[in-house]
Amino acid sequence: MALNTMRTCRRRHRAAWIGPLTGMLLIQAFGCTRTSGPPVTPVPPGESEYRFDTSKLTAPPPDRLPSPLLTRSAFEEANITQAFAEKLPSTSKPMQLGPSRIVVLSDEWRIERDPIEGSLLVARRQPGEIEREPEEGEPGRVTDATPPQYRPRENKLDEAKAKSMALERLTRFGVPAGEIGQIASLELVSQDLDGDSLRPGDVELISYKTLVYRAINGVPVQGHRAVVTYWPDGSLKRTLAHWPAIASRGNQLSTKLSVAEITGRATSVLAREGVARGSRASLRWKYVPVKQENGEVTLRLVAAARVPVQEELAAGAFAEPREFEVPVDSQ
Repeated sequence: MALNTMRTCRRRHRAAWIGPLTGMLLIQAFGCTRTSGPPVTPVPPGESEYRFDTSKLTAPPPDRLPSPLLTRSAFEEANITQAFAEKLPSTSKPMQLGPSRIVVLSDEWRIERDPIEGSLLVARRQPGEIEREPEEGEPGRVTDATPPQYRPRENKLDEAKAKSMALERLTRFGVPAGEIGQIASLELVSQDLDGDSLRPGDVELISYKTLVYRAINGVPVQGHRAVVTYWPDGSLKRTLAHWPAIASRGNQLSTKLSVAEITGRATSVLAREGVARGSRASLRWKYVPVKQENGEVTLRLVAAARVPVQEELAAGAFAEPREFEVPVDSQ
């Protein structure tokens, strides 16, 4: 199982946060993708039954990778340590869990890295505070895990500074500017509602979270992202990333299809998937990673058709658009 899911509840009636590695998969920027079904039969241009926004299908992306790119050596323990944890005690001992997952545990840090999967977790272990009880066989296993303790911290950051610090950490790890795509910054806050109180207490800042999504040639790469979390006092709380190295060969980065041809194929895909006629859909480029045996990935260009949810939702509710992959004969 990939680096585990945990749930930590802070105080009475505090909001919960889900993580680590599998938890971040809940944060989807690219919607739900459907790829199953029979081969697509293109619809002739001009016969579309849908209202397409093709403004993001400008010129096809270049047929070459930018330089430099993150390399597999970024997942070596020494490199991860200097980028995120600064220092590990010499007494810490690595433990291998599974074919390629390696864990190093010290009094202050927990480092999990998987060079084959291209994933890592670096989490600060606070005195008297646990992220989760380790699994059987993991370092740090205890019989009775103590309840998590939370202590407010002085706020020395804002979203802009937290974002800058997160990007600096990723740069030290080996992520070049040419692989940085969309960036989102969030504040994690909480309120207490204790006992018979009718009104919640003051909003309390818990941490700053910066989400960095991978893009190559300006095209987002499906499923590749990093989440860097800081305590309000500026100390690093956690870094969680899925950012495997990209192979230098075997990529399918561009296409010779016209926008009209892609629109025809998108019409066939949406019709096959049962999308109502007349629906609006936006088209954009997307790279789908294909894992290789050595841990690298190759990229395959597709067009992503995003269809807004048509059903009425309850007040304050939000639903991700549905997303469907449209083949573009990438090469």
